[in-house]
Amino acid sequence: MKVDGTSDPSAFPGLAAAQAAGAYLKPLPPWQYDPANPKAMGFVQRVVACLHQHGVKYAQVQNSPGEVEIGLTLGGPQNDQASISEGAQLIPVCDQQVLRENASSTSA
Repeated sequence: MKVDGTSDPSAFPGLAAAQAAGAYLKPLPPWQYDPANPKAMGFVQRVVACLHQHGVKYAQVQNSPGEVEIGLTLGGPQNDQASISEGAQLIPVCDQQVLRENASSTSA
């Protein structure tokens, strides 16, 4: 954080306490990516499977301890540009597809 031209946190006593006090005000992640949701991992895995079905070669689940959201990565270790660009375009499509599949399976 830069305030008054410095990035030294010690220049702002109380900043960490203020940030911690306001942490509860941060928005929650979407339920399908929320680590507190027991079904989130399955949702993201199905989105990755959808991306693969649409031809995205390098897509995988990203789930690191302490992260705010379960996510996914595109491009693989070689940073495949086709996977990144196609995947970025298809994530909303696959999100909606998996959401529709979930809705139809719970209403049946």
